Amino acid sequence: LDPDYFLYFEDLDWCFRARKNGYRCMVHPVDAIYHKKSGTTGTSGSDKLSPTQAFFYARNGILFARKNLGGVSRAVFIVAQFSVKAVYSLLHMQSPRAALDYAKGLGAGLLPGGKWDRIAR
Repeated sequence: LDPDYFLYFEDLDWCFRARKNGYRCMVHPVDAIYHKKSGTTGTSGSDKLSPTQAFFYARNGILFARKNLGGVSRAVFIVAQFSVKAVYSLLHMQSPRAALDYAKGLGAGLLPGGKWDRIAR
């Protein structure tokens, strides 16, 4: 998994790269892994986005598009990050700080290399 993602999109990126290299990604309907939703980001049991989640959802979506998509596909994906996904995320924010961190994540994703450490959190 690409460590540049830190949280979110790393599994999508991994599967996307696997498919580009001729592998198939499949779901086995019998096996199950149970994931305790949002335990790491401090919102366990909540459907609201914390500031940390908001930042990385925004930033990593942009990183994924920049890394794996080109042309029209990249443009559509990035525009969706700023519109459709932004509206959805704003409706599910835990606090006003989460909305600010979503905007910072978009900015960080657009920076060369998507280096999130360049934006004070």
